[in-house]
Amino acid sequence: MKSKLITAILTMSSLMTWATTYDLNGTSGYCSVEDYYYNNEMNECWFINTNTYQKITIVYDVDTEEYCDYVYIYNVSDAGDETLLCELSGSEYGTITTTIPNGKAKIEFVSDGSICYVDGDEEYNGFFIEYSSSTFTFDDTFLTNGNATIAGNLGVGIVNPATKLHINGPIRGGGTGGALSVSTMFGSLLMGPTNTTYSSFSTDRSRFQFNKPLYLNDAKISSYYSDLSLQTNGLTKVTILRSNGNVGIGETQPFHKLHVHGSMYLRSDDYNSYSGSNTNHFYWYGHRMMMGTQPGDYAHNIFMLQPGGSDQGELVSSLQLWHAASTTSKDLRIHLVSSGNSYFNGGNIGIGTNNPQYLLDVNGIIRAMEIKVEPIGQFADFVFAEDYSLPTLKDVDDFIQTNGHLPNVPSASEVKEKGLNLVEMQIRLLQKIEELTLYTIEQQRLIESQQRRLEELEKAITK
Repeated sequence: MKSKLITAILTMSSLMTWATTYDLNGTSGYCSVEDYYYNNEMNECWFINTNTYQKITIVYDVDTEEYCDYVYIYNVSDAGDETLLCELSGSEYGTITTTIPNGKAKIEFVSDGSICYVDGDEEYNGFFIEYSSSTFTFDDTFLTNGNATIAGNLGVGIVNPATKLHINGPIRGGGTGGALSVSTMFGSLLMGPTNTTYSSFSTDRSRFQFNKPLYLNDAKISSYYSDLSLQTNGLTKVTILRSNGNVGIGETQPFHKLHVHGSMYLRSDDYNSYSGSNTNHFYWYGHRMMMGTQPGDYAHNIFMLQPGGSDQGELVSSLQLWHAASTTSKDLRIHLVSSGNSYFNGGNIGIGTNNPQYLLDVNGIIRAMEIKVEPIGQFADFVFAEDYSLPTLKDVDDFIQTNGHLPNVPSASEVKEKGLNLVEMQIRLLQKIEELTLYTIEQQRLIESQQRRLEELEKAITK
């Protein structure tokens, strides 16, 4: 009795050791009991779930003790009900496919207590089974008058679809000319060629929304039937008129090729070694650029250069006019600066005249606190030289009587016709003053000489 109890316990222990369950969740895989793993009193199950809505193709290679050890393959419904597909024993090789397209199956192996590989009978090697998701294909036209539901992936023109709908080739929709229409509970989208000229991409919603940047191979955006507008937050920021191509920034009805409603800001990375800062470029084609209000606008034109100011120090405004002898030879001719030295080196300057003949040509009165003339080569002190020929007063009188003005002094008609050279006139006037001084000195000497003679005559009479 004790011996039988021990035998029963050992048998139960053996059954508990080999009764094992496995879960196989991949879309393909295998299970096996081979060679040394092939033992007596085995009861093992493999539950396959590919997580697809497809049938499962099972390839089996069985080499077991016939009529003693069995491999069972089952259909498994979504409710868990099992239906035997085949029973395999002995030496069998082949392929079988489940009949329910739900991606589920069960494989069970049961061995008795007779002989097996472990017993030393190497005639039986066990079994090896491979499985994979099966594709449901149509070799001919498939028609249905009702609804069709495909729980797994549907491939058109491809054997192994990678997504719910995988089409290898062109598709045709029910829109105009076969355009594809996509409808949701919120609206519809139509895309595809609708005539021989262009393709359409349209919707019955108020806008398209893209969550990524748009890249255009030919970099063209066109609007055939209306003005082109660029908006942010639903507000138009840039407008291109369909009629003439005028561009408006902040302006929906631009009057000119570029119409900006608002301020402009330019920033450049071009470093200028002359100014020690970055230089912004504004180029135009041709010889002239005109700035000002358009005809009919009652507005003065004021050109202002006003630095914005900075806590780092004072800022100046400057206007520079350059002269270019070539593309590589350029020099600064006129420099106007709000603080510091300004200069003009571009030719004659006219004030009150548009035809200046001199570096500074003023047609009008000049008011100044002081005028300084640079050193000149000859001044009027030559009058005091010993070799200077001082004209006699009789000669001067004769000249005046004949010409109506002093010698070496321009006449009124000459001044009226040719103008007056201030430096030259100053020298000549000083010359006349110095000549007058010499005349006065000579007259003083004559007076003093006559005074002495009178005093001598008075003394002689009184004696």
